[in-house]
Amino acid sequence: MSDDKKMSQEELEKLFGKGTILFNQAPSDKNQTNESKFIEDHESIFKKLFVDDASDDIDFSNYYNFGKIYVLNPSDAREVEVYTSQTDNMTTTWVSEKHFCVCRVPFKKNTYLLFCIDWDDNFGCWTRYSCCAVEGESSYESAEKELLNNYYEKNIKNSGDGRSKWSRFLKSLKK
Repeated sequence: MSDDKKMSQEELEKLFGKGTILFNQAPSDKNQTNESKFIEDHESIFKKLFVDDASDDIDFSNYYNFGKIYVLNPSDAREVEVYTSQTDNMTTTWVSEKHFCVCRVPFKKNTYLLFCIDWDDNFGCWTRYSCCAVEGESSYESAEKELLNNYYEKNIKNSGDGRSKWSRFLKSLKK
């Protein structure tokens, strides 16, 4: 954004919500607290980050287009975990693949989002969805740990008897 077109703090907060800042307008870190807080409405952050997620040039129903879909992520997104599962039966093989990524939220200071790019043969297409978000983290490493722990806590109760591959994967997220 050019200097003559900078948004005021009021305009930013009106557009993206209270507490919104741009990184180049961020206050110094000396006011930062070490308390992290999970954001209940992480879906709204996700929707702001992925406003125009779909590209007419990419076939989301083609399993082999993952790379083309991945490049639609924010430029600082990091893949932090991958879950794959294959179930064979007499007539078909069912594949599930989940790529978990963390990215910084550019309009909220020290805020990170965990999202997933998911392939499921039942639906036959790639989907992307928000898992959780945290604010108050000063690095990717600390945010990743908090986000994965939170995802584990939110999902372990519904993961079956604890012996499934999914259950074991979730337990591996607990750091």
